[in-house]
Amino acid sequence: MSALPKPEGWKNRSVLFSIGMAVIGSLFAYFGYIAINAAGESHWLATLIALCAAVAFGIMTVGLIVLFTASNKLRGSFDESGTTLDAVPAQPWAVVMCVALALSGGLYLLFGSQVHDDLPTASSRDAGRLIVLVIISVIGAVMMLRNVIKGRPTLILAPEGIAYSLPGDRTFTIVWDDIVDITSTPLTKRGKGMRPIVFECSDGTRQIIASANTWVPGGTGLYWLCRFYFQHPAERGELVNGVALERLTFERIPAA
Repeated sequence: MSALPKPEGWKNRSVLFSIGMAVIGSLFAYFGYIAINAAGESHWLATLIALCAAVAFGIMTVGLIVLFTASNKLRGSFDESGTTLDAVPAQPWAVVMCVALALSGGLYLLFGSQVHDDLPTASSRDAGRLIVLVIISVIGAVMMLRNVIKGRPTLILAPEGIAYSLPGDRTFTIVWDDIVDITSTPLTKRGKGMRPIVFECSDGTRQIIASANTWVPGGTGLYWLCRFYFQHPAERGELVNGVALERLTFERIPAA
């Protein structure tokens, strides 16, 4: 938990997180239990179906824990070009999750009658939902894989400005002198991302980092770091000598 104040406008998703953890964690435990029991009975098809489902829900469970409890580590480096932050490597795991869901659901649809001793029998309505899940999982895997192939997400804070690239979301470059304000209020009522950083530019446009916690544990430190260097041009040299990373690591950032 960050000692820095949470930026205004960032939503508290603790209730949603708790519900999601309870549901998805239960599914992970359930399919893990089924897989172990089926393996003990040498029912290998049922084991594979349940194991794939357990892998998918296990990835979801860990992902929720990492994103909402800020338990991921800071991934950053610096050189003469600036401070580079790497995103949480979520997309490769998302590909694995989608493939596991598609494989589990597809095998169950094809061979469900052979595993009814280990797995519950699906009604016609459940089968329809499962077909939709398989299709969505396949599409999701393809899209995520395409984003992975496009390149690694990066965020560079340089003395001259900010360069942001997140395949599947957006890419932008802005200079500090073009920024008139940095806020944390979502651009729409529904919002864009859970913990946005919004850059108000002098030409009337806005650029946004949708989820600051993708780059820095909890995201709070990144918001206040951006505001600090926006407000203190003379300190931007810290972005090339490692001081900026130290500020993030130890949260030595004025909240103003």
